[in-house]
Amino acid sequence: MAEDLTHMALVSMRVMGVLAAGPVWSSRYLYWPVRALLAVYTGVALAPVVARAPLTQGAGLLLSAGRELATGLALGFMAGLVFSAVQVAGHLIDMETGFGIVNVLDPNLGQPAPVVGSFLYLLAMLVFLSLNGHHLLLMALADSFQVVPVDSALWGGGSLRVVVDASGEMFWIALRIALPVVGALFVGSVALGLVARSVPQLNIFVVGLPAKLAGGLLLLSLAMPAYVLMVEVLARDSHRHTMALLRLMR
Repeated sequence: MAEDLTHMALVSMRVMGVLAAGPVWSSRYLYWPVRALLAVYTGVALAPVVARAPLTQGAGLLLSAGRELATGLALGFMAGLVFSAVQVAGHLIDMETGFGIVNVLDPNLGQPAPVVGSFLYLLAMLVFLSLNGHHLLLMALADSFQVVPVDSALWGGGSLRVVVDASGEMFWIALRIALPVVGALFVGSVALGLVARSVPQLNIFVVGLPAKLAGGLLLLSLAMPAYVLMVEVLARDSHRHTMALLRLMR
């Protein structure tokens, strides 16, 4: 009985890590008690089909639990990098369009957030759900116990490098998402500056901000199909990166 409970607890710790850091499940819209119950329920469901690790006690058990939690957090973090890139891209667009001066309370973050950043994040979440990405995440979690059995994850230089490289790539992805809109608005700002030099009587501050807001909304609407397609590709790539990390942790 003690072995069964210990095994289920270790499995649940990895599940809890994924639910705490992964997309959708880590949202503040899903309260902590609900996430804890989901982790326990999923852990109990997976425990019978997951290979058992040798039973440890005392400090060894705490170390095993910490290792499983860290493994789950790493998996969730890798899967959620796409949404971090989307949020960074939204912040860049907000600063260039002028929406950065208007903040709304984002319940998911628990703090004020720019308008475009929140919009792009929610849109990416809808695309992720439409692709059954939450199912893919749970499938990757179940497969992780076959690739990396309970209490056997090895954190070496290779696995840490994958996490660091993926984090760095996130900023490049954010730049690629925001560059079409930000670049076009930058050209528009240069044009407005030339107009202001040519017509000194024109109050550029009165004309410039509404023009940039309207131009930003127009460019966002034109870029939306490409944006949705990019999120689909990135969501599938995140699954590939997650499995690559697991293979390095064996």
